[in-house]
Amino acid sequence: MRTTRITVPLRLAAMLLLLMLPTVFACSRSTTTDSYGVAPVGGENNEAARQAVSQLEDEWAKAIEAHDTTFLARVIAADFHGTGGDSAKTFGRADLLRDVADTATQLRNLKDQDRQVRIYGNGTVAVVTALGSWTAEKGERTGQFSGRYTETWVKRDSQWQAVAGHYSDVPSPTSGP
Repeated sequence: MRTTRITVPLRLAAMLLLLMLPTVFACSRSTTTDSYGVAPVGGENNEAARQAVSQLEDEWAKAIEAHDTTFLARVIAADFHGTGGDSAKTFGRADLLRDVADTATQLRNLKDQDRQVRIYGNGTVAVVTALGSWTAEKGERTGQFSGRYTETWVKRDSQWQAVAGHYSDVPSPTSGP
C-alpha cells in the first residue's frame, strides 16, 4: 500500500508526544524500549525520576492521540520552547496545545524506540531522547512518519514539566532527495 506524505503542523506535536513523545504512551512500557543512559550527576532517586518521566512521555503520546489538551496543559510549562519541523520553526505551549486540539488530523500508533532518560541536577532535570514513529490521517490521506526528539523536563514544585523540545523528521525511505 502506497502512503502519501502529509505535511501538517501536527507533526511537531506528534514529535513531542512521541516522546513522551512519545510514545510512551497506559500504555505500559510495552510500547517502548527503555534504554536508560548513565547520568553524570545524580541522586538516590534517579531510577524513580527516570520512571516518572518515562511514564509522562507515554501519557503524552496517549494525550496526543486523544486530543487531550488538559493533560498536556498540566505537563507542558508555560515557558515551554520548542524547535522543529521542515523549517526549524519555533513554537510555544499555546501553539502546541492548539495543534493537539485540532481534530482534522488524527495521529495514531505513536511509539518510541531507543528512548533514553538521563537525570541531572540531583534529580531535578531530565533529558529524554528517542526515535518516534506514528501514523497520521488527514481525510482520506494516510502517512507513516518518524522523527527524533530531545525533550528537557524540570521538576518544579514536586511536578515534572516539559520546558524545551527539539524535533527532527526522519525522511521516509521512499521519499526523494
